[in-house]
Amino acid sequence: MTRLRWLAVGLGALLALGSFSISLPRTFELVDPSGAPHRIAYIAYLYEGGRPNPVHPITYQDKPLALARSDASGQVAIPVAFHAHLPFPIETHPSLRMDLVYVPAAHNAVGQLNEGSPSRPRVFEIANRRRAVIHDLGDRPELWQGSMMNLASLIHRLVYRREGERPLRDSDPETAALTRELIAHFRQEYDAFMSRYGTVVRPMPALPVADPWTTAEEKRRWQEEAELNFAREPTWGQHVGRVLGDDLKALSSVIGDQ
Repeated sequence: MTRLRWLAVGLGALLALGSFSISLPRTFELVDPSGAPHRIAYIAYLYEGGRPNPVHPITYQDKPLALARSDASGQVAIPVAFHAHLPFPIETHPSLRMDLVYVPAAHNAVGQLNEGSPSRPRVFEIANRRRAVIHDLGDRPELWQGSMMNLASLIHRLVYRREGERPLRDSDPETAALTRELIAHFRQEYDAFMSRYGTVVRPMPALPVADPWTTAEEKRRWQEEAELNFAREPTWGQHVGRVLGDDLKALSSVIGDQ
């Protein structure tokens, strides 16, 4: 009986080891091309694990999406996290995943710091696993627009909770406060873009690289639609106003609720 008791204790310990884990704190440094720190920067992150599957990978999210903000030296600290999940091999220990890096002064929200994330010269370059060079996109309206779209998408994910989740202000007050900062930055980005490029004529959209199955008729229809859209929205201001104007109104209306 004693042997069975010890066996049960051992199995219980193995079950506990397979069900609990700790993610140690990590710090990342975000700098401009000259090496100067970006003093205001944000990283959106979460913890993701896997459910082993012989057919295709399946992931699960252990904790809600959260935000961390840089200090005066341009360093962003991700705090320690504790995880409880189903034991291996049902679920693996979750690991840190960074969904977005945003630097307001560079109008840049297009990069990630995950292992294997590609660098994009003159946009976002990963110097090493803990340091990244963030380039200014203010001179490239097409990338600036894409950055604002990424930022709006991130804010929507933070503000509009999944069914059953508590409001952000209750579950994570720190991230709620940082989300309000992001909404304010989004408004400033939009106003700055309109001030600089509102009356500038944008280039005609180029036909995207087509897959081998795209027919000549599909290409023709795409080109016709692109020309119609361009005729309706020849300037950057008209185009971005349609694409992001509703986001600006919606997010501005919820800023006090977060």
